[in-house]
Amino acid sequence: MLNKAFYLEMEKGKVIEDGFPFVKKFGTWILIFTNLVPISLMVTADMVKLFQAIFMANDAVMYDEEQDMAMRAQSSNLNEELG
Repeated sequence: MLNKAFYLEMEKGKVIEDGFPFVKKFGTWILIFTNLVPISLMVTADMVKLFQAIFMANDAVMYDEEQDMAMRAQSSNLNEELG
């Protein structure tokens, strides 16, 4: 009767002990989140750009009195171009 994965058993029926369970779990964690982290970083960066554009549009110092217009951010990378 196979109680665990048959390919992990040795000759005497003992399961091969892994000497580094932390390394194995950490490696598995890295492989699982390899695709999630870049996606969440891109979403976070876009959200930061959006909020920075909102803050720039509401800034009283960025008001043009000659044209009687407030600042408008018409692209998401405006703060990168200003820097």
